Amino acid sequence: MKTLRITKNLEANLRKKYLNNINTDADLVSLVGVQYDRVVVDVDSSKSGSKTMYEHDGTSWVFIAKVSDIEHELIFTEDRNVYITDKDRKLMKMGDVLPFEDIDDIVAKDPAILNKLFITKKGKIYFYNEDGEYKLVSGGSGAGGTNRLADVNAYADIATSYPKPDDYSAVVVLSDENHDGQKTWYIYEENVWNYQGIYFPETLEIKISLANTRELDIIADTDYTLPLEYLVGKCHLEIYLDGELLVKDTDYVEVGTDSYMSKVIQFKNTIPIESRLMFKRVVSSYMGDSMISRMSKESWMKYFEEAYSDFDNKIKEVGLTLVKNRTPEVINITSTTQTLQTLELNKPIGYQYLVRKIGAGTNVIEIKIGDGTVEKISKSGLTSISLTSDGDFWILEKVSNTRWELLDGFETGSNTNGSFKKEFDGEMICSLYGTEGITTSTWTYPKEFLNTPVVINNIVNGTESYLFYLRLFSINKTNLKYFKLYSTNSGSLSSLGNASGETLNLHAKGRWY
Repeated sequence: MKTLRITKNLEANLRKKYLNNINTDADLVSLVGVQYDRVVVDVDSSKSGSKTMYEHDGTSWVFIAKVSDIEHELIFTEDRNVYITDKDRKLMKMGDVLPFEDIDDIVAKDPAILNKLFITKKGKIYFYNEDGEYKLVSGGSGAGGTNRLADVNAYADIATSYPKPDDYSAVVVLSDENHDGQKTWYIYEENVWNYQGIYFPETLEIKISLANTRELDIIADTDYTLPLEYLVGKCHLEIYLDGELLVKDTDYVEVGTDSYMSKVIQFKNTIPIESRLMFKRVVSSYMGDSMISRMSKESWMKYFEEAYSDFDNKIKEVGLTLVKNRTPEVINITSTTQTLQTLELNKPIGYQYLVRKIGAGTNVIEIKIGDGTVEKISKSGLTSISLTSDGDFWILEKVSNTRWELLDGFETGSNTNGSFKKEFDGEMICSLYGTEGITTSTWTYPKEFLNTPVVINNIVNGTESYLFYLRLFSINKTNLKYFKLYSTNSGSLSSLGNASGETLNLHAKGRWY
């Protein structure tokens, strides 16, 4: 099922520069671009031949996502323009929707198509409601049909600079005395300048701090100034350490007032100069963090409520669903006695959980979605997964009404039969080290495989008097049975031999789901 993200934005913030599609990722090497340029690669060999999108960070082309993984967007701007993304997720301006000269022309011709949008040549959009009225959806006026006014230095300057603004005019305040000097924006509605929130262009920005380019280590629990700005508490920031995504509030904390701009964080662990850091300010992925959530409730969305009283159902009828959040909900388990973690049922498709075990307890934690019978994990239909050791974690995403998939993570552990590691993609490795003086034996794996694994072994003997070989005569998903052969210095082959200092190492590799 496709997903659609509806936002409002300022015209100047839209990324409109898309280069022509290129055939393969190899063409990126010779493709010239500037910061924020985007390009679609039709066949990306580095991503299994998928169609992908890249953005230029000012130095090189950076992978954004597979095109199929990017949500479609419907964007309304202060210029009264409507944009929608095409099949390659490029913005298309929607215009000439039943155009008329003005509202008088609409009323005179009276097309009277229920819930249809009508646009005038001055940029105003109306819809025809059930009461037989043409209701204004958004009003563009002034030169060129735009209501975006020039920025002012302070909030007090709005009244003197624009004593008689048109409805829906927008203005940015560079240093708002009512909001601690933050950069804010307002929209004029019903004779009042309504505060819309912190003005912040929600565009992708990536900055990289290469290894061995910083003069000193970054000390834990001290303020660190980033090379970019972000909104505190709005999930705008991603930080990667040597390619690994750090977890907010576990690996670092944001510093500043909630919903205000900041350039400061604190790492929870010291970052050595030998490490590579990448800072990524992401475009808001859900309505709660997008610019539309910081607008007055009496603004744009009220028109949709009036025009489409059953808007959600209409969206579903055409195969679209609104996704609230793709930033994982983090659950850190620190209890040494907890054995079960139940995750909520009926989350929207696209919702994610990050579940991590923190602490040295020996308790194994079972993870279920509800009771595990309705919403299951992976195509194999697992009713539960588990965490055993400190630092184990799983990231899950809901992909259908009844299934979640593992996106990342692992589980590790050990017992008297050896050690094991489960990977999110279903691979598992079991190992047994240092078994001494055995001729014939059975190895029961520390964890059972889904089916028969592949076994690798080596025998070590410090005397160098014998060459050892392992012969398997029984192997299944639970255990294997074996006996040894050895050769003497003369090269003759004997059976069932032992030698002083001999050790046997075994490794089994297969799938756990």
